[in-house]
Amino acid sequence: LYSSLISKDIESKKKSIGLFRTLGVSRKEITKLFVFESGLITLISIVISLLIMPFGIRMLNMLTATDAYSPLRIIHYDFRMVLLLVVCTIIFSIIALIRPLKKLSKYQIVELIKKDI
Repeated sequence: LYSSLISKDIESKKKSIGLFRTLGVSRKEITKLFVFESGLITLISIVISLLIMPFGIRMLNMLTATDAYSPLRIIHYDFRMVLLLVVCTIIFSIIALIRPLKKLSKYQIVELIKKDI
């Protein structure tokens, strides 16, 4: 979902990127813009995930309980789980950002401004 969101965002902004490039904005500056946007989306998704995760783990543990009096805890909510969530989210965010930016860097300015790319 995240990869699709970033790819569509970059695809929809091709014309704007072409105009920025025409005005003299470097590829490095445009990349910084998308990295910042991706970082902000990543931070928001981590916060939302950290808020939802305890309830999800509790529900999963309740569904897998053997009986009502001796619940079986399959997943524990601890520091390692939080760290795993944060690291995985950051890695997926980086991968999702690199692919469309590499594709975009291959285009010339004129190709970016055209409507039918």
